[in-house]
Amino acid sequence: MGYLEDEDLNSAAGEGAAAPARAAATAAGARASSSASLLSAAAAPSSTAAAAAAAAAGSFPLAAFWVNVSTGLRCRVISPFSRCFCSHSFMQHDFMQNKHKTQQQQQQQQQQRKQQQQRKQQRLQQQQQPIPLPSPNQQQQQSQQQQQQQQQQQQIYRSTILILSSASGVQAPAAAAAAAAAAAAAARAAAAGGGAAADLSLL
Repeated sequence: MGYLEDEDLNSAAGEGAAAPARAAATAAGARASSSASLLSAAAAPSSTAAAAAAAAAGSFPLAAFWVNVSTGLRCRVISPFSRCFCSHSFMQHDFMQNKHKTQQQQQQQQQQRKQQQQRKQQRLQQQQQPIPLPSPNQQQQQSQQQQQQQQQQQQIYRSTILILSSASGVQAPAAAAAAAAAAAAAARAAAAGGGAAADLSLL
């Protein structure tokens, strides 16, 4: 019996030494379970609210929503420059959209200003360019052409007057005088730039 009593005492001592370890393990398990329950409790409202928001929005998936952590409000996002359809005061999407619009407007205004400046410069260059004066050779050619034209006109009027005088039976001296007068009138008209119309009106 004495041997058994010693063995019982030893087993009791071992159990007493293992008791703190079991207590520590139990406490750790309790803490882990409590933290897990807290996490699940915290995650449950957000997931439920997200599901409700998705259901209220229709066919939009949860990926089309993002949450403002401070307020818990959700926005529907289509693109970074899309309009925010929310009724709250978190207007980041509107700000991005307005910023994009202002950038486009500034670029368009800059392009218009550049085009206007280019047009002004072209006009100034055209105005500043001197008018080219005719060279002496060109002046001689023009004078020669004018003389040739005058001679041709005189010949034409002389021939027409002779034809008319022969048809009407006018005598030769009168026809010659008329031809001379017509030639002089043609020369004056050619010099004045009146052309053949003024001389024909005299006839």
